[in-house]
Parts: sequence; C-alpha cells; structure tokens
Amino acid sequence: MGTFIVAMLSDFPGFTNNPSLSWVVVGAAAIPSCIFWAKIAKALGNIVTLQILFALQIVGVLLLVFVSNVISGLLASILFGATFMGITTLFVSEVRAIAPANSNRVIGYLTFVYGIGQ
Repeated sequence: MGTFIVAMLSDFPGFTNNPSLSWVVVGAAAIPSCIFWAKIAKALGNIVTLQILFALQIVGVLLLVFVSNVISGLLASILFGATFMGITTLFVSEVRAIAPANSNRVIGYLTFVYGIGQ
C-alpha cells in the first residue's frame, strides 16, 4: 500500500494538486504507533495484535478502492501509518521469541522478502 498510496490518491478530489502530502499524514500516524501497539501487544499478545493490525490495514486499502474522497484518503493514510510500523515491530519481536539463536538471520530473510514485495 505504501508504494502506491500517492498514485492512488492523485485521482482523488482534494489530492490532485499534491497527493504526496499524504505521506505527512502517514508519518504523523507512524510516530506513536510502535509504542502504542507494543502496549496493546503486551495486553493481548503479539499474534492477536498482529491480526488487528492487518485488519486495520485491510480497511485502509478498501477505503482507497471503494471510496474516492478526501476523508477516505486521509483515513487510509492514517490507518497505513498507524499500522505498518506496528506490524514490523511485532514481527521482529515475535521472531526474536520464536528463534532467539537465529533471529537476526530470520529478520534478514523477512526484510529481503518484504523488499521484493515493494
């Protein structure tokens, strides 16, 4: 989603002049996200929190696909910013718990696969 959010928003009314401003919203939402989601994960566990994060990210994508206005663009940007760093943080935490001896290698593989996806 992050790769294409600017391209998607460029056709939305209100974003046509400068769709890259959505990155300001993404960044502002990302700033507190790691701390926020780590606290949620402490209460609910990493897996449940990851499920919530993925569900929220799906909602953000669907907003961009089915609703084309400024509000949906801003909400999608907020949902993306608030979730992608939380997902990354919790995956790293989960890998360190599952494979403590090889966690750096596994995290490297995950980063490689993520890079291919981008």
